[in-house]
Amino acid sequence: MLCRQRLRDAGYCQGRAEEFLPIAIDSAAAACLMLYLKWDRMLCLKWDSWLLAKKKILLLYAEIERDPEICTIDEKEDTAMSIWRLGYVEVRSLDLERDRHFWQEVGGLIETERGDGHVYLKCWDEQDHHSVILKQDTTTGIERLGFKVEGPRDLQEYEQKLRTAGVETAYIPQDIARGEALRFSTPSGHTVELYYQMEKVGNGMPRVNPVTPWPKDVNWNRLSPARLDHLSLPAADPSQTVAFFTDVLGFRLSERVEDDKRKTVAGWLFATANTTHNVSILKGPNAKLHHIGFRADDWTEIRRAADVLTMNDVPIEIGPTRHGITRGFTVYFRDPSGNRFEFFVDSVRPDPDDEPITWTADQLARGVFLYEKNMPESFMQCS
Repeated sequence: MLCRQRLRDAGYCQGRAEEFLPIAIDSAAAACLMLYLKWDRMLCLKWDSWLLAKKKILLLYAEIERDPEICTIDEKEDTAMSIWRLGYVEVRSLDLERDRHFWQEVGGLIETERGDGHVYLKCWDEQDHHSVILKQDTTTGIERLGFKVEGPRDLQEYEQKLRTAGVETAYIPQDIARGEALRFSTPSGHTVELYYQMEKVGNGMPRVNPVTPWPKDVNWNRLSPARLDHLSLPAADPSQTVAFFTDVLGFRLSERVEDDKRKTVAGWLFATANTTHNVSILKGPNAKLHHIGFRADDWTEIRRAADVLTMNDVPIEIGPTRHGITRGFTVYFRDPSGNRFEFFVDSVRPDPDDEPITWTADQLARGVFLYEKNMPESFMQCS
């Protein structure tokens, strides 16, 4: 039984842990209290009397001495949902100024900073400083990706889990508008950074009584996505990389594709509730990029995106169409450097305890493109 459950059963509820430190007057109560609070950031007392609180804590302490196993911690539960979302992706650009112009004038992204061969961009409804970084380079593809977590303790917990799994980690210092981060590589060779702090720049709307549904300067003759949604990474061994995300990082599978030996050949994984996936893993070469997805609000946004792309003579690779997997609506295109992007809205919103949906490999094409029932060879090319 988890310590936090014992504490709640004894009369604790949600709130701030620091508020109860004064009640732990003697060492026994202090030891017991800190043992419980170590695993819960947000706890508080509902007792009116500090003396009664102290008495109950001492009783719990005595119980721990009799049966230490009541404080066994489920480590997977502690970290399973501490990743909030996909925070940023750094994409390589063959011509930084050309791609910056594309993403501002066609994509509708907002430039927040530039310098040292990089351009920092955000979607209109994002509060943080950036979600897309363009990097001048001689090749295309992805340089790194970042997941946002709640706080510094999450970095420590993930560092421990990664090291236990034999993964090398490194703390990296502050970056442009971002605090410290924990860096490591996935089995597929992708560089991942976990971070908890980024400068807030807002979305151009007030935090009190925002009476308009979007800022008045949003240009709907551009793609103008509200936010970054997900990315898709190829892996030489998808089952190994999927297992890394679930077993080490605490992601959950929403959907998967299995071959005739029940081996996972593709997986759609989420760390955030109310989305089908923050990342998907497909069969392909390590350390490459399949696509980066922006979130649309509904099907009409997908149709509008296709119109905007056509108005600007940007070739549409596939769509507008629908996925069987995620039941999402989609349109795919490439930036001028050749990196693939998607405008996407999903329909499946799994709960964390839902059983993953399984597709068989012989139905993969239909799962990816429900209407067409086939998948062009070119779609599996990666940058």
